[in-house]
Amino acid sequence: MIRAQIHETTLDGFPMDETGTIVEGNDAYEAVEAMKMKSPFTVDMSIRQYIDFVLGKVAPKEKTEDVDATEFLARLAGKGFISFLPDEINSESMEEVSECADKQA
Repeated sequence: MIRAQIHETTLDGFPMDETGTIVEGNDAYEAVEAMKMKSPFTVDMSIRQYIDFVLGKVAPKEKTEDVDATEFLARLAGKGFISFLPDEINSESMEEVSECADKQA
């Protein structure tokens, strides 16, 4: 199982840590497929087209034609655009989140 958080970016295109949608899949291919399905602009692309499109935006000078789903995720993580998450969230982490959510500003 692969769980990854796709980080939101600033207007300048820099990733913001600990923000964004979480996707998961049984393997890298399924995780990339889940990422692709998050946007109406990429849903009709093949995985190959999606990988080339995204890497063309975040690393325009890098070669992409031999990049598979696993390397694609690794490249995005290396540039800070995604973070890999543990498969399971422990109950202590959830309690901390719940406590914060209950507080009023």
